[in-house]
Amino acid sequence: EYAISRKLETFEGGAQGEHKLFRGLLPVQALSAHWLAHPKFARAVEHFLEREGAGITHYVNELVEHSPFKEA
Repeated sequence: EYAISRKLETFEGGAQGEHKLFRGLLPVQALSAHWLAHPKFARAVEHFLEREGAGITHYVNELVEHSPFKEA
């Protein structure tokens, strides 16, 4: 209501929560940057984030399929 009353063009609904679909908020992938000094730990985190990213992309696409909005 605050964003609508002030005619804000962008509203950040925050991360996570399927319940947000019912409030008209579609999922978007959040980006972040990381630097880790320890090379082996950095590679382990990098590999994890690659796998997690693929899963998140799939999940976001799945949620968008249940969008409460009609396609134009």
